[in-house]
Amino acid sequence: MQKILAGLLLFGNLSFLSALEIEDFRISDIKQAKIEIPAPKMEIDKSKNNAYLWFHTYINESIKEISGYDYSTRIDIRVRKVFDDQFQADIRVNNNYEWVTIRKVFNKDFDISGSAGYVNAREWGGNYNISGNLRDENGKYQYLNLTMFKRFDDGFSFNISANGLYLNVDKNDISGNFDETIYSKKVLGYILSTILAIEANNIK
Repeated sequence: MQKILAGLLLFGNLSFLSALEIEDFRISDIKQAKIEIPAPKMEIDKSKNNAYLWFHTYINESIKEISGYDYSTRIDIRVRKVFDDQFQADIRVNNNYEWVTIRKVFNKDFDISGSAGYVNAREWGGNYNISGNLRDENGKYQYLNLTMFKRFDDGFSFNISANGLYLNVDKNDISGNFDETIYSKKVLGYILSTILAIEANNIK
């Protein structure tokens, strides 16, 4: 019986010493170890090619005209109210000119037509739904369905936020960005002409 107790005590001491050695090993190992946390992987969508737009606008109240330009994107647009229900727009994109006819239907709705296609702007509660079918520089047609929300009640402040397109519209500029793989500069020119016609209609 004494031998058994001695054996148990010896085994217990060895187990205790082993536990201390393991604990000591673990502590020293942790102190010396260099823990490296992997950096998170940033997923970049390379399919998007966003371009910035800084489109400065000028209002000529005497002739009911709004003109705007962005030298970086080489877009230049002039919209003039020629009659109470008709506008003329001159669009220049990369030195290519195009004349566009804009007609006001009802009170605040607009129909825009040109060689690239057509755009309709329908007003509801100060906001506008912009839809149409346009042909880009490569002859490919693109269907538009955008919503332009009003920010203030001055008739010049709006916001467009859609897939691949973000525009902040004010009285003196239109800024934002657009995905060139979705919206070509020619299509963007038609969208900007529509916005300028809506603003020109509010010139007092």
